[in-house]
Amino acid sequence: TNEYLSPLLPEHKGEVFKHVFYIDDPSLAFCGFARPTIGSLPMVSEMQARLIANVFADKINLPIDMGKMHTKDVSNNKEYFKDTSQRLNYLVNTYHYNDELAELMGMKPNVWKLLFTNPYWCFHLMVNPWTHFHYTLFDKNERYRSTAEKMIEKIAAGPEAAKLRLCAYACFVAVIIALLIFYKLPQKDTLVSSLLLAYSFQDLYSKKNVVL
Repeated sequence: TNEYLSPLLPEHKGEVFKHVFYIDDPSLAFCGFARPTIGSLPMVSEMQARLIANVFADKINLPIDMGKMHTKDVSNNKEYFKDTSQRLNYLVNTYHYNDELAELMGMKPNVWKLLFTNPYWCFHLMVNPWTHFHYTLFDKNERYRSTAEKMIEKIAAGPEAAKLRLCAYACFVAVIIALLIFYKLPQKDTLVSSLLLAYSFQDLYSKKNVVL
């Protein structure tokens, strides 16, 4: 850090809300000062930049109880990263952290709602690799929305995504079989019922234009 910037930077000891906004003066914001434990820094920084832009453009307001939320975040992080937080207090769980930023901006998809309204995208979000495009899938901007749809489908077409889907379907069938056994259905009926359920969900998943 150069000598001119250093005096402006807080001693990152927990006074920065979501690693972005300086609590004593929210007009001071930081982008790129959170380190994801998995995934890429640019992906996290993009979400931080979106939050900063939305706040500074008065499109959203920061929480009134920002201080209390931050205290809770610090406590949770110390527990979650108990083996490292004393050395690196800016570590974040990529998925949880991006979800938290998305919630502040109203961008986090409601997967359970999609299960009943748009099964196609619900299962794309649930059984394919996570990406930051999930947060712009239902954006009001048509260009952002279209780009998110294309990228999510492109990622889903890859071999690694296919492996992930196979694991998800296997787990789903296993859970259904366990539930059916619990309710003491005949073994043959149990297997047939679970396979039919798995097929029906796969059928819904494959139909992009199905909206319930």
